[in-house]
Amino acid sequence: MELVRSLRARYHLKVAVVTNDGREFLAHRVKQFDRKELVDFFIVSCFVYCRKPEVEIYRMALGIAQVDPEEAVNGDA
Repeated sequence: MELVRSLRARYHLKVAVVTNDGREFLAHRVKQFDRKELVDFFIVSCFVYCRKPEVEIYRMALGIAQVDPEEAVNGDA
């Protein structure tokens, strides 16, 4: 977690989480692990009506972050 904090601060990075987690489970994890401190925004399938690995959910995340695909890093890879 400290690595993410330092990289965000040093390089002014935006962090997004793209997930298929359910609403209640995500809310629990965000609260339990203090994810709001590390994550700028969440793209959650139950809110946006598309799921990973559908391309549209990633396009949505890129649009919200206002970045081109070449500027993004996929943490799942």
